[in-house]
Parts: sequence; structure tokens; C-alpha cells
Amino acid sequence: MSRTQQMIGVSALLGVAVLVTYGQVLGHGFINLDDDQYVTANSMVLGGLTVDGVVRSFIEFASFNWHPMTWMSHMLDVSLFGMTPSGHHATNVLLHTANTVMLFWILANATSRHWLAAITAGIFALHPAHVESVAWVSERKDVLSTFFLLLTLGQYLRYCAAPNAKAMALVTLWYALGLMSKPMLITLPFVLLLFDVWPLNRLSVDWNEARAQLPFLLKEKAALFGLTIASIVVTVVAQATGGAMKAGSVLSAGQRIENALVSYSRYTAKAFVPIDLAIYYPHPGGWPLLYVCGSGLLLIAISLAVVLRRKQQPYLAVGWFWFVGSLVPVVGLVQVGSQSLADRYTYVPYVGLSIAVVWGIADLLAGSQRGMRVGAAVAGLVVVIFGVQARSYAAKFENSITVFTHSLMSTDELYPSVIGQGNAPNQPRLPLHNGLYTPYYNLGTAYAEAGSYNKARQHFEAAIKAHPGFPEVYINLGVVLAQQGDYNGSSRYYEQALEVDPHNELALQNLALLRRLMKGQ
Repeated sequence: MSRTQQMIGVSALLGVAVLVTYGQVLGHGFINLDDDQYVTANSMVLGGLTVDGVVRSFIEFASFNWHPMTWMSHMLDVSLFGMTPSGHHATNVLLHTANTVMLFWILANATSRHWLAAITAGIFALHPAHVESVAWVSERKDVLSTFFLLLTLGQYLRYCAAPNAKAMALVTLWYALGLMSKPMLITLPFVLLLFDVWPLNRLSVDWNEARAQLPFLLKEKAALFGLTIASIVVTVVAQATGGAMKAGSVLSAGQRIENALVSYSRYTAKAFVPIDLAIYYPHPGGWPLLYVCGSGLLLIAISLAVVLRRKQQPYLAVGWFWFVGSLVPVVGLVQVGSQSLADRYTYVPYVGLSIAVVWGIADLLAGSQRGMRVGAAVAGLVVVIFGVQARSYAAKFENSITVFTHSLMSTDELYPSVIGQGNAPNQPRLPLHNGLYTPYYNLGTAYAEAGSYNKARQHFEAAIKAHPGFPEVYINLGVVLAQQGDYNGSSRYYEQALEVDPHNELALQNLALLRRLMKGQ
């Protein structure tokens, strides 16, 4: 069998592995976190792929971002599948499959280490932390932007083999489309510089030689860096306009730095031991000093170690700094949203970490055929275990109730006792962290939509205990109690919503309607 035939066979095997793991999501629905903003309640998307929709995707900020390619992909789904969730999920799975196969071919062709490339692609395909990016329709931007990232990387390899303006223009085009899918790709020019070090050997690991080579390598990427700067400016404006950065205003610079350091250690740990995964990790506000210092020292120690080994094992530095650098935009230095970290942010960074680990272990075992066989068997076992975990975790994304119940079970040790209290009078205020408001609120909403009003009430009340400062939860509780016929209780919650926000139009409207209804009785 020729090398090309082997690669085609491996590609087919990777594709089957993805389908076995994620085929189930075609039977899943939308969930009530972000899917409404991106698809089910987005007027721009619901019209399908139209000229007006395309224009709006370029000139409007929506969901705190400017990513017209992502919007157009959702519009195309609506045109093709309507509001049937299976079609939207199928697009995510198809893109993830394409990304897996492209990653394999890129690494195989760039390094000529085909089996190491296959293992790395297998980890990418089946790592449980990537479930969020594939099984959640709203995370289309992850799989779509990575699709363009890999097209950029593949085209860059062709450019390096035969440098010319046309080839670099295509690199720039794919990168631009990637940024228009998700601005987290702003670090891609730096990833290309890392590829220049290894495996392309265009940038020396010797400092003196590198200083002479770097000006040319930076100059050829000038257009890419220009796009990076433009994307940063547009993204900051979009996030600030939409209010996504307001959560960061309550965190000091010190708290954000602490969380960034701790996040690197948490992301590293989850790469090797992906347990207690959740769609939402609440921000604790602060971390113990020992934890922060330990995380910082670990980050520095690994960085120094790979730099010292750069001449003997350049892939260690390339993979590690791919991981570290790709996380910079989302690690929390600029706080966007209320989460402390997110599994979806690892979709691209874990590629770098996988390269460092897979190539490092392979070189460590290179002197022993028996060691290589054992290593290959262990690697295969790890990929299979990851696949089993990923398949199990993907099942949790079936609907809002399953995904948020799992999230709370993974992140809130108080969850069973909170819900078990029911509506007992004078119940004590539990020490719920305010970051847990989101999963409790979303679960309450899901139960209310399903007509399970008692469970909805329990979760809304838990959301209030976690964070009493949001009028929406009081309004929803008012609706739930009205549905149960408790008009006096409903009225009290609408009034509490107005205490939080005296000008809330929905609370004013619902309270007026309720009072008219009560008078009619």
C-alpha cells in the first residue's frame, strides 16, 4: 500500500471515528444559551441566506461580535434545513470532520511523520473538551474559524514550498475569512512564525541567526498582522457596544491576572485528565494565593524548559507556545462574560499541546522498537478512551435541561441540596457563588418551557440566591406562579423585579396585566 493510500485510509478512519462519536447530535435540539441569539430568535438569521441578510451581517454587531462568515453559515443552514435542529448540528459535525482530516494531512505533509500526525488528529477529533465546540450549534464559530485556520496553514505550507505573491494572497484571504468567523484567530500569524521554526526550519532556534531572518519573515506577513490589528479594534468595539465586557469591570486587574494564571494550569490539566467538564464554569472572583503562585511557577517552568530544549526538540517550544499564545485572547486578561474559563476555547490551543506531547514521547521512545510499539498501543488506547468520554459527554447536549443539569453537577457541589430544599419556609440563604446564576436561570427557563413549573420555580429561586441583582429571574418567577394560579405570589415577584430595575418594561407590563386579571376575578 502506498503512502497516499495509507493516508486516505487513515482519513477515512478519522472520519468514521468522528461520526461514531458525534452522529448522535443530529437527534439533539437547540439549547437556551446563545442558540436563541445565534439562530432561533435572530431575525437576521431566520430570513435565511438573502442579500439583505448578508449586508446586515457585515454592518451590524450582534451577540457582542463581528463575524459575518458565521452569520452567513447559520443563514445557509436556515435556507437548507429550516429550523430543524438536525441540519444545523450536521453542519457542525461536517466541519469538525473536515478539520480533523485537514489537520492530519497538514501535519503529515509538513513533518513526514504520518503516524504521529494521525495520533494528533485523533486526539483533536475525540478530545472530550472539544464536545462543546461540535455539539453546541452556537459554537459554529469554533469549527468554522478553525476550518479557515487550517486552510490558511495548508496554503502557507504551499507558499513556503514555492514563494510568490499569489500564494501569499491566498494565505491572506483564508486568514481574513477565519477572522470573519471568530476573532480568536488573531494569534494565527504568530502560529505561522512558530511553524517557521518547526517543522519548516525557516526561522533558526539560534538567537543570532533568528535576528537576521526575522525581518523578512515579519515583512512577508505584514498583511496578516494588519488584519490582526483591524480585527482587535473591531472586536473591542463590538464587545463594548454589546456589553459583554461589563462583567470585567467588576474584576480588578489583579483578579484578572490571577484567573489567567490559574486558567493556564486548569486548561493544561483538562488536556490530560478531561473530567468535570461543563458548559459553564463560574468565575470565583479570586483564587487562593498558593494556587495562583503555583500556576504561575508552572507556566514559567514549562516555558523555560521548552526554550532550553529548543535546539534538540524544537517541536516542544512550538507546541507549547502555540497552546499558550492561542489562549491569550480568551484567558481572562480582558474579561468577556462571567465565566472563569471555557472548554470551547481549547479547540485550537490543544492542537499545539498535542504536538508537543506526541512528538516528545515519540522521540523519547525512538531508541527502542518495543518502546515504540508500547507507545503506539498506549496512544491508541488514550484516543479510544477520549472517544468514549466524548460520546458520553456529547449526549449531555441533547437539550437545555440535560446540559445544564450536568453543568451544575460538575461545578456546584451544593446543587443536589439546593434543589432538594423545595419551597420550605424560612430556608437559609445558601452560599451560592453569583457565577452560578447562569446555569440555574437557564435550567429554570428550560423547565418552564417544558411546563414543569415546580422545578422551574426551584431553579429560579436558586438563581436568586446565587445573584439577586437580575430582574429577569423575578419576572420569570412571576410568570411561573401566574401559570400555577398564585397571582399574589406572582405580583410580589414582579414588584421585586421593579425594585431591581424600576423602569423594566416587561415587569411593568406583566404587573399591569396581572392586576387587571385579578380585578376581573
